[in-house]
Amino acid sequence: MPPSLPPGRFVGREEALAIVRALPEVKAYGETLVHAGNKARRISVGVHVTREVDEACHDSACPTSWAVAVGASDAWEGDRITEEGLIELHAEISARDGSIRLHDRDEQVFLDEAVWRARRNAQRRATRLILAMPEWTAQARATARTPGHSLGLMLDHAPPVGCSSASVECRWSFLALAVCGGCAGHWNRLGVDTANDTLFVGEPGQEVPYGVWRSATRREEATTPAYRDLVGPKERFPDLKVGNGRFGYGMMTSYMSDVTDYHPPARAVLEAAGLRLVRVEIYHQDTYPVFFVETDKPFPLRENAAAVRAFAARLVQKNGGFACEILFSPNAERYQFDRHAAEPGDAGVYVLTDEAFHPWIGN
Repeated sequence: MPPSLPPGRFVGREEALAIVRALPEVKAYGETLVHAGNKARRISVGVHVTREVDEACHDSACPTSWAVAVGASDAWEGDRITEEGLIELHAEISARDGSIRLHDRDEQVFLDEAVWRARRNAQRRATRLILAMPEWTAQARATARTPGHSLGLMLDHAPPVGCSSASVECRWSFLALAVCGGCAGHWNRLGVDTANDTLFVGEPGQEVPYGVWRSATRREEATTPAYRDLVGPKERFPDLKVGNGRFGYGMMTSYMSDVTDYHPPARAVLEAAGLRLVRVEIYHQDTYPVFFVETDKPFPLRENAAAVRAFAARLVQKNGGFACEILFSPNAERYQFDRHAAEPGDAGVYVLTDEAFHPWIGN
């Protein structure tokens, strides 16, 4: 037998279909597909062969992999898709060994399953980081006040396959748009480096880290009705500028280096989490405390996102609803919290990365 179909086990049509149906993405697709009119409902998923493999063909030009498309079951006529937009994914299954390759829409190439899934997960993580912005929620609410309008997110640029540096080219880039039927209004461009979980806001060449943009945005909230969901001094952070004082906030307005007899309500929350308070510095007109803490055991900031958000919500509540920060001594790892940690979703927790604060969503 020629090299195109070597002797041994042949993966047939039904086995190829079963391999595709077993993909977790295909199962999830059946639960979440959204039809016209934005009405989500359970549907049956159509998994159809679009290119056959003939086991009896000995010509080297014969296909050696099954091509399979996944779409809505009511969008098919026989083996022909009637609406291209309802194809969720394309797959190729080797008739030689059952290995699977999946089509990447951004690069327009077929990729090994592990590479394809890693890119898919990276894009989802990038989206989660964006949705963790309280400003996103505020803008979505403001947009929805106009009948028929909603805030949408459109992928504008995907990093090339294998791109892993911190360069702009390796970021996922999205356009945030106010959508109203056939129209769309630009709100912002958002870039995400999923290798470092960092978020950038602005047009090409003018991008700034999320924390820098956030400070400027929250200063404007009081005079911008569209952001009234966020307005108020409790959600504001001091500007962080490298070199502006020891921690980038300039001169503190007060501090406590001896906290033996200092017992604010927030201290109980810190101690309940196994954190030992050793110093407090207060900035931003005495409204923004930085709690310096030590711990004898690892604090699960990277392991348990739900526990971190619950901790953050309690800490902000006991701090009178004002934003605050904890700094781990001696490694100076820093996290900020605001009242949005008590709301559904991923907002309200921020971590210092590369000299700027970014949303933190856990692993």
